[in-house]
Amino acid sequence: MLTHLSLFSGIGGIDLAAEAAGFTTVCQCEWADFPMEVLKKHWPQVPKFRDITTVTKEAFFEKTGRETTTLISGGFPCQPFSVAGRRKGAEDSRYLWPHMLRAIHEIRPGWIVGENVGGILTMVQPGKAAHVGCQPSLFGEDQPVYRKREEYVVETICRDLEREGYTVQPLLIPACAVGAPHRRDRIWFVAHADGEGLQPEGTELSPEGASGNHPRDATAHPDSGGDTPLATGGTLETS
Repeated sequence: MLTHLSLFSGIGGIDLAAEAAGFTTVCQCEWADFPMEVLKKHWPQVPKFRDITTVTKEAFFEKTGRETTTLISGGFPCQPFSVAGRRKGAEDSRYLWPHMLRAIHEIRPGWIVGENVGGILTMVQPGKAAHVGCQPSLFGEDQPVYRKREEYVVETICRDLEREGYTVQPLLIPACAVGAPHRRDRIWFVAHADGEGLQPEGTELSPEGASGNHPRDATAHPDSGGDTPLATGGTLETS
């Protein structure tokens, strides 16, 4: 049986699509009251979480009797990336991708489908300054040179999943492509497990360190020397 764990379920749109594709939704997670009431009406027998931070492998087993699932889906909150908001990215308290990643890391589904707004494509979040060498000062002393590495959120998400052993492809699909009378771009992350990943089994993945801290190992832009261009000019900082 093809099984489906639905995170950030809303009123069950992805759940309906999954069931139309032959999946059985075995568990749902939704924080808001009204969507939860909709889920209870249409999926009364499906166990539910209210808080994504409580979705663990152990809790999933307690609710479903299953150690894993074929598919995890999740439309993680869009407010940190939407052009209609302040676009605070990882600094927004609603930035919950790390919690979805943690659930993926623990439950290890075969497939993942993530969804978010089109604004996530242009969202850049700050990285950490890395020491890249030294340069002489006017007084002949070597001064350390740092490069602040920043990257697009889409790149962070793809790299996070790749480190977990998934092949991932982001897709932009507008609503009009499936018959709606408006554009409404949405980004879909479709990933399939192709290995055990670089995180050993049993490793605890903390929400704070789950996203954006992995070393870069591929060129992200032909003109960037291996680093995504900064949103606000300049790449070198000296001290």
